[in-house]
Amino acid sequence: SVAFTEELIFRGIFYSSLLKQYSPIISTILTTLLFVAMHFPRIWLQNEAWITTLPNICFASLLICLFFYLSHNILLAAIIHFFLNYFGSANPLTLILLFDMIYLLLSKLWNAKRKSI
Repeated sequence: SVAFTEELIFRGIFYSSLLKQYSPIISTILTTLLFVAMHFPRIWLQNEAWITTLPNICFASLLICLFFYLSHNILLAAIIHFFLNYFGSANPLTLILLFDMIYLLLSKLWNAKRKSI
């Protein structure tokens, strides 16, 4: 539920609102900065290694913004967020397989969207 709530706030509200005023790149950067700022107190309080955690959070936000921009699907963004949280310290092969499945899903959505235009 945390991933879904965060996605409703950051991609559903912030990112979508920023896209109405700015380019996708600027909107993605601003959303990522907000996303990292929101996670910073947790990193500080849990005494995590910020030198590795912050870049991971930045990468996750950039990736989720890309998928949300392409799909316009908040549920997909939440699912990606959930799996990034769940498999954050997993074997890189697991993450590659996960993103391959996500890519295939997005390709299918993208092709269906292009055919409907």
